[in-house]
Amino acid sequence: MSKIVHTNKLGTERKRILRGIVVTLNALTKQSSFTEESWDMVAFIALSLRKVDATIEQATVAWEKRGYWIKADRYRLEWEWLSNSQKSLTEAAMEKDIDKAIQSIVVVADHLNNIKVSKNHRMGKPWVGAYQVLRKTNNK
Repeated sequence: MSKIVHTNKLGTERKRILRGIVVTLNALTKQSSFTEESWDMVAFIALSLRKVDATIEQATVAWEKRGYWIKADRYRLEWEWLSNSQKSLTEAAMEKDIDKAIQSIVVVADHLNNIKVSKNHRMGKPWVGAYQVLRKTNNK
């Protein structure tokens, strides 16, 4: 048997997810009012932040195995906002609380303001159906 090689690095996966969040944030800010699609967007951002948080933990565990505890701790501190933002966005989406959603979105947008995405991206609308997925995963 041959060795399994993972071609998707954690950093690459994290960047891809963060770009999807930025695309969603840009589309969300262009809306004039909250619709069902807006709640899909909020749910997508919450689910994406959950995925990014998992990649952060995987990276820090790998560093700790090699003895880079300070580097792992600094990295966790740098991304500490993820967990709180993900929880508040999930709560806002489940309760359909517009004010809480807006406050959380502002925090996320603030942290991701340095990520640039081309206007000609090919991501489409990654948020479609995300609210139903969030409800299913949140009920478990």
